[in-house]
Amino acid sequence: MQKNQTNGKENLIFKSLKEKISGFIYLFIIILVAALILIPTLGLREIYYSTEAAYVISTRDMIDNNLWLLPGSLFCSGLVARGKPPYHNWIIMISYAIFGYNEFALRFPFTIHQIINASLIYLIGPPSKK
Repeated sequence: MQKNQTNGKENLIFKSLKEKISGFIYLFIIILVAALILIPTLGLREIYYSTEAAYVISTRDMIDNNLWLLPGSLFCSGLVARGKPPYHNWIIMISYAIFGYNEFALRFPFTIHQIINASLIYLIGPPSKK
């Protein structure tokens, strides 16, 4: 009788472990597919005039003028974007330091955020019912 209870507990443990491993495999597949779709094309397009150009100009202006806490472009308009947090500019600066000044470096941090978001959607979503 006691041996059957032990086997039942072991089966539950192995079943739970198997479900966790399969969940990690699915998560790895999601990350791999997202990376294979998004990363190879990052440096192929030119910088979009409106949005990406604003990030490029404001980040370069922050680097050139040592304005680490004030995003915005003093070069173009003479105004500082007070309502915008500098986080985007900081991650672009880090990417510029690693990859140099190019389109790939501008888009890479946001691509990493997209991959993280896809992973979080998988992790937060309801478990599948078999």
